[in-house]
Formats: sequence, C-alpha cells, structure tokens
Amino acid sequence: MTIASYNDLKTSVSDFIHRSDNSTAVVDQIMLGEKRIQRELRTADMETAYTGTIASGVIAVPTDFLEWRAVYINDSVAYRLEPKT
Repeated sequence: MTIASYNDLKTSVSDFIHRSDNSTAVVDQIMLGEKRIQRELRTADMETAYTGTIASGVIAVPTDFLEWRAVYINDSVAYRLEPKT
C-alpha cells in the first residue's frame, strides 16, 4: 500500500491495529511512532554549528541540544576533543 498523505497513513494504521471505530487511537499510535522516531533518528538536517565560551570548565548548550557530533577547542590551533569513557 502506498502512503501518500496523512489520511492514507491513518487508514493504514487503523487497518494494522484493527480499529476502525476510534480515530483517536489511530492518531495516538501515529504520534507515539513519531516520538519514538524523533528520539532515535539523527539526520543531517538536525545538525548545526555552535560556538560557545567555556566558563569555570562549563559551556552552555542550546535548549534543543541532543548530542554532539564533534567538539573542537580553538586555541592558537584548533583540535578535536575525544570523549572519555
């Protein structure tokens, strides 16, 4: 089945969970799926460069920060920080 619109998706999910009587359950299932995907998926569109200043050994990050891909210290020569485990 081709899913070309949100209504197609609702129909497909409704068929999958065998519930045609309650569109709220279908919308809830779609929302839960979206939230799971958003927690786990990382795409290039989500990446951004950020420049901050270290104060007392701490750097403030944006409120929508998820995780870093790379961190560089820019002194006289820029070098990449490697995470320690």
